[in-house]
Amino acid sequence: MARSRFANFSRRRFLMGAGACGMGLPFLSSLVARAGSDPVDRARRLIIFCSPNEPINPDFWLPPGASHGSVLTGLAPEMASLEPYRDKLLMLGNMDMASRIADPHPGGHIGMGHLLVGRRVTEIGPNEPEHWASGMSVDQHIAAALDMDPLTVGIRVSGANGNSRISYVGDSQPVDPVTNPSVLFDNLFADATLPAEELAALKAQRLSVLDRVTGDLERIKSRLPAEGRNKLEIHTDMVRDLELKIESDQVIDCDPTAPPSADTFDYGSNANFPTAVRRQIDVTLQAMGCGISDVATIQLSNSGASNLTPLWPTEGIDLNLNYHDIVHDHNEDPNNATIIDRRLQAETFFYSMFAYLLEQLDTIEEGDGTTMLDNSLVVWMKPIAQRHNFNEFLFMLAGSANGQLSTGRYLSFDGQPHNNLLVNLCNLMGLPDTSYGEAQFCTGPLDLG
Repeated sequence: MARSRFANFSRRRFLMGAGACGMGLPFLSSLVARAGSDPVDRARRLIIFCSPNEPINPDFWLPPGASHGSVLTGLAPEMASLEPYRDKLLMLGNMDMASRIADPHPGGHIGMGHLLVGRRVTEIGPNEPEHWASGMSVDQHIAAALDMDPLTVGIRVSGANGNSRISYVGDSQPVDPVTNPSVLFDNLFADATLPAEELAALKAQRLSVLDRVTGDLERIKSRLPAEGRNKLEIHTDMVRDLELKIESDQVIDCDPTAPPSADTFDYGSNANFPTAVRRQIDVTLQAMGCGISDVATIQLSNSGASNLTPLWPTEGIDLNLNYHDIVHDHNEDPNNATIIDRRLQAETFFYSMFAYLLEQLDTIEEGDGTTMLDNSLVVWMKPIAQRHNFNEFLFMLAGSANGQLSTGRYLSFDGQPHNNLLVNLCNLMGLPDTSYGEAQFCTGPLDLG
């Protein structure tokens, strides 16, 4: 069963929704300063950016003169949009998706369920999309450990199956991405424009509701058997914890800008896909800059992206063929110049969307001479490797993760399982994990030194 974007309820978020113990609490403003939100021993933020389908084979993406540990003196032509951020990139090549290689479920696109989970999928049917990931994804794991709610957003993500979900709170528990930037903005910034007096009144109202709920819980506790009393006590503790947090919260200085309403702009159309990507990035970064969350996943389309046709002349690409077919045509006829050109145009576009994310991060100053990009851990990935295989994967890290990464380099990890990178993400975000996913597919964190 799919979950909402805030599926890993922290104690703070546990009582916010209308479904929480039937309280019907109004949406609590997330514009609050979190204690310890600026640690020095981890990246301040994690942003995972998932581009659809697969990259072209390494001959196209390998940087000039690349060898393990080499400095990035340039980038492949299709990555030209990333040149301004070359010194802030750490390119990781040639890993295997070992969990997928060992998975008997059919189809090239089930890598989507392995990408952030590192486990063989749970089959719910015999066909390729009929599966779910079989564990918690690393974004949700990190956010839960940091006691915050991750943002899970998508652009033109269609369907509800294993090929269209990247984030999970547990086995067969996918998180549905928010796919409309205006809806995402309204969900996140519901109280952002309220005057100070109204915010104070809203806070008082919510505290009053919690007082009544606590009293109700205490009154019914004596009527329950021992097991029920224990469960109710845990629930009561959550209410008390939320009450303390509301009392101590202080609104931070944040003035978000809303994207155009869905009533005036069709964010789900193919024609508007590039604009929708940028607006989702804009809202996500505003939310992170305002302290709403330190963890976000941005998913472009589905694994195969057959619902994307690159008819975007304003982006310099005008191909009347869906992206899935563009990829398969190249795999079937890799030496055809026309097909190669189409493929390169499509990949150039997707890299430009990642470049937009880095550009926006790099323009937001933190107040200490650094930018959001410097202090963030940004991860670029695709769910499949070249030619629909699961070896020779390319991953990219961007930003120094708050000074933890030495960037501007290329590293090759021939044959190492991609689960190892998931361990690195945990460690760079301050978690002590030594393994992630199925243990047999993980040998420990990569040496990124």
